[in-house]
This record gives sequence, structure tokens and C-alpha cells, in this order.
Amino acid sequence: MKEHLKIAWRNIWRNKRRTLITTASIFFAIFFALTLTSMQKGAWSNFLDSLVKNFSGHLQIQHKDYFKNPTVNYLMPYTKSLQDKLNSSDEVVSYTPMMQSGALASTGELSKVAMIMGVDTKKENKTSNIEKNLINIYLSDKVIAELESKGVPKEIVEKINGLKKKYYKNEAELLLYLTLEDEEIEAHIKTIVETANFNSEYFTNDDADILVGFELAKHFEIGIGDSLILLGQGYHGATAVGKYRIKGFLKFPSFDYNNRVIYMDIKNAQELFSAYEINESNNDTTFLVNFVRVNTNTPVSVDKYNIERIEKVKQNVKILIDDEELAVIDWTKINAEMTQIAYSKTGSTKIISAMLYIIIAFGIFGTVLMMIAERKREFGIMVAVGMKKTKLAFIFAIEMFFLGLIGIISGSIGSLPLVLLMHYSPIRYTGKAAEMMSGFNIDPVLVFANVDLYYLNEAISVLFIVGIVIIIPLIKILKLNVIKSIRD
Repeated sequence: MKEHLKIAWRNIWRNKRRTLITTASIFFAIFFALTLTSMQKGAWSNFLDSLVKNFSGHLQIQHKDYFKNPTVNYLMPYTKSLQDKLNSSDEVVSYTPMMQSGALASTGELSKVAMIMGVDTKKENKTSNIEKNLINIYLSDKVIAELESKGVPKEIVEKINGLKKKYYKNEAELLLYLTLEDEEIEAHIKTIVETANFNSEYFTNDDADILVGFELAKHFEIGIGDSLILLGQGYHGATAVGKYRIKGFLKFPSFDYNNRVIYMDIKNAQELFSAYEINESNNDTTFLVNFVRVNTNTPVSVDKYNIERIEKVKQNVKILIDDEELAVIDWTKINAEMTQIAYSKTGSTKIISAMLYIIIAFGIFGTVLMMIAERKREFGIMVAVGMKKTKLAFIFAIEMFFLGLIGIISGSIGSLPLVLLMHYSPIRYTGKAAEMMSGFNIDPVLVFANVDLYYLNEAISVLFIVGIVIIIPLIKILKLNVIKSIRD
């Protein structure tokens, strides 16, 4: 066997040009397959990770009937016993209670049905970081008129006018859409931000104020410091009514969500909806929640490993809480529509990769046939002097294995700088593309997935293709006509 390997290795370097042509075709196959897969996995992981971290969590613990009938009556107690059980799990990185219900929001003569989200303001900010969704810049007609009066150049005002009635979280987000030169930014951005700023603030300790989706605030034509009256039905038919001061505005991906969401401290939501009960010791109040959201360290994607990992954590949490009245639901069920879209996009990428592999397979096949044709006389002479055809075919198969291995290794190494660069220093989108991605609360960047098992999967796929492609050339060697080969 050692001699066979030595002969095969020497054979591939007897004609360096032929070897380079063959390995180059394999190099480009693995290079494009890896970069395409990395780009697709990175883009969807970025999107799904934002969705899960900001909204659903990897898992939700709910009353067993809440998912089908999400009403305030299907609440679950957020007990110390439940918290202790979740704290005992190494797989649960963070969790937070949340109470969700509806109420009629009203101010002056205007009213609208709103979604009330009661959250633990400290825990929720650590889990999904609501604070990063606070917006502070709104480019209204009044702001644009003020900027003109402050001497901001006409060409900059025209750019700002193109963003009229849009709102941004901070200066950095505004600059993604407001394409200014460096000197223009240095001279005027401070004036623009100060004029358009309305100072949203996050919750402080024992805060009775609320945070409102900005589209809802625009409907009511209200600002920071104004109040909203909330009226609805509380726990088991109790009347829910309260008046709350607005402390800040929020920007979320969905227009519909942005147009009806109101956040408040969960204790205030508990009081508003009369959703409380006395605990076992009868000397403290514990609030009831619609779900406890649980996060893990697992990156979000729709690949088999990720789904199996979350499913394993889900089953462990079920065993841990050991309560027939509670259900544990994973993020794929909560975000069913987006999960299906992600699956379809992943499938389309696989189809594109398959088409690429088919094209490359024909390229490798043509190159291999060329090698057989060039070496036909050589093969004929070797068989004539006593080498068995099976041994000759085996050595040729080893040669192709070496060529495939060289192409795969070089293609993998060649793709590494691009993949790592795009993972650690992704390209940041600007203009319309950035606006669209920010609209979905996604960081507007083109980020590639880091090096992972998909590198090995792609390498095995290409090596398999090489194995399939050489079947016909091997048959040709086994059926070689020695006399005709030598004469040719």
C-alpha cells in the first residue's frame, strides 16, 4: 500500500500543469461553496438571533392553555420555587417574567386598542435589552424648519427632508441613512441631533411611567411627559383602569407592533389588571405572568444541530419544572412563520450549491477524461510490461484522491481569510438597505458565519463528487485495449 501511495504521489507531479488545472477546478468548487454557505448562515443567524433575543426568547414557559387562547385569565404564578428550578439549570443563561394583555389607550378625544407588556425592568433589559430600542431623534417638519433657521446648509437640509417623519435610535443610526461627508458631519451633526432630540429615558427603580411604541405615540400626537389612560378587563373580570406618564418612545421591527405596544413595570401591570395572589407564606405578594422567557447560549439558526440542542434544553426544562399545568414552547413554534421562511431560504441555498457542484463535477469530469486520453499510451505500456489493470486503476484512484484533497485543503484555506474577515469585520449597509434591515430591528450588516462544521460537510461533499466523477475513467482503465493504446 505504501508503494502505491508513493507511485500515485509521484505521478501527479510529473505533469504539473495538468495537476494545477484539475486542483484549480476543485479549489473553486470548495471556495465558492464555503463562502456562499457562510454568507447564508451568517445572514439568517443575524436575523433570527435578533428576533429571538429581542422578542420571543429561545423558550417560553406558559400556562398550558395560553398559547391557543392568550387571555389574562390564563396566567401562571411566578413563584420562588419556579425561579429556583430555573436557576439550578446550567443550560438556562437568563430568564425574565412578562405579563401580556390588551387595554384601550386613550388621551383627549383619541383612543386605540393597545398591547400592554408588563416586564421586570431590570431583568428584561439584561435579557432582550429593551433600552437599545429607545428612540431619541425624530425629523419632523418643525425640526427641519428649525435647522434651516440655524443656518444648516441647504443641501444638507434637502437630505434631511428626504428622511422627514422618520425616527432613529441615536446619532449612529441616523448617519446610516443621512449620507454626509466627514467635514459635514463634523460641522453640523451636533446641531442636527440636538434639534431633533426628545430625550427618551428607560425605567428607573419603582418607576410608574410607561414606554410607548412611536407609531402609537404619533397616532395620539403626544410627547415625553404626556399621559395615557388605560382601560380594560383585568384578571377574572376585574376592571383595569389607570393613568400613566410617558417616559420614552420605542422602535420595533414590526409596524403593527410599533403601532400598539406599551411597556410598563410588571408590578404596575399586576396592579392594573388585578393579577396578583398571596404566596404560600401568606406574607408577600407574587405576580402572575403569561410566560417566563428563557434564553440559552446557543446561536440561533435552523440547522439540525441547533434545533436538536434547543429541543434537548426544552425537554430538560420540562423535567425540571415538573408541572402539568405549565407548557414549555420553543422559538420555532413561537416564530413559526419566520422559521418556515428561514427553512425555505436555507433550501434555496442548498439548491444553488447543488447546481454549482453539478457544474464543477462536469468540469472535473472533463479534466479527468483529458488525463486518461493523454496517458492512454502510458497505461497501455504499463499493462503490457506486466502491471494488472486493477492495480493501475487503484493507483489512478489514489491520484484523484490526492488531487481532490489538495483542491479541498487549498480551497478551504483560501476561503478562510474572506470568511473570517466578513465575520469579525462585516460590511455595514447604508441607505435603503440599512433602513429596511433596521426596520426589522436587525443590525444592518453583511456578516458571514464563523468557521464551523459546515466546512467539514462541504469538504466531504466535494470529495464525494470526485469519487463519483472518476467511476467512468476507472471503467475505461479496466477495459483498456493494450495494443490499440500503444499504437495510438
